Amino acid sequence: MDNFIVYLCVCYVCWVVHHPSTLSDLTSSACTVENCPGTIYKEKWLANRKLKCTPVKIIPYVPLEFAIQCLLLYPGKWEELQHWRQPGNEPGAVPPVTDTGFDAFPDLLQPMTNIYNGCLEWLGTSPLGPLSLVSDALLCLPGPLHSLPVLCPFHLLYPSCLLYLVLCLPRLVPAHIQVQGQLHQSPLHQAQALQALYHGSVALLQGLGHFWAL
Repeated sequence: MDNFIVYLCVCYVCWVVHHPSTLSDLTSSACTVENCPGTIYKEKWLANRKLKCTPVKIIPYVPLEFAIQCLLLYPGKWEELQHWRQPGNEPGAVPPVTDTGFDAFPDLLQPMTNIYNGCLEWLGTSPLGPLSLVSDALLCLPGPLHSLPVLCPFHLLYPSCLLYLVLCLPRLVPAHIQVQGQLHQSPLHQAQALQALYHGSVALLQGLGHFWAL
């Protein structure tokens, strides 16, 4: 698993991402973003008169393709990700859903709970309405992928639990999701976390587009 982990170097101010293989191409330790006061690495002259460069901030991540491959190597994981399917939900292109608002709900009195308490099947066949709730939707991957960030398109870093959520719900509509649970105690921080979850799920869906027909 260690062979799949790449340690990114990021600016501690603007968080621009630099792959370790490109550090030698930098002309200075200053951030490459215009008007950013941050630095990418620190310089130190050693006793042997060699210059040592140490990244200021690093983030370990697993490339998206490797993360999916490792996830699907778990015995029974592919079947687990497909158990929500019913007749008519075979893999492939599907027509767009035209229902909106409360018309999208088969039962307005049935609340959505944990995704492994029945709503995976419900989400697989129905669009999400404006008041849909997914309680405790932030799951963690088991094993070595736990808590490792995944590099999404547009240089965004999001936790692997988001990858797991998107893989389980490939037809979800992120704009309609409100996540309940212990994200943050502060309402402001919770709103920021929800916004990050939304943008992260959109980026992941775009990045996963070549794996299946959404």
